[in-house]
Amino acid sequence: GGDAESARTLFTAALERLDAVASDSSDPAVLHARTAALAGVGNADAARAVAERLLGTGYSQADFMKLAQSLGVSPGGA
Repeated sequence: GGDAESARTLFTAALERLDAVASDSSDPAVLHARTAALAGVGNADAARAVAERLLGTGYSQADFMKLAQSLGVSPGGA
């Protein structure tokens, strides 16, 4: 429906902006946002890769942990 298309458009725009300014960032907030945006556009493999990288730093913000779990990634490994 229209809501899903609108959300995908917003996630795509967010990814483009993140890629433009922070594709190699190690900032946890940026990596969290990137994981969410990748998941939002349906790129689960890439989202999992970023989530695993972020979990490896010890990042454990509650919303991120829920997102990681929804992607099948856990602190003990994928």
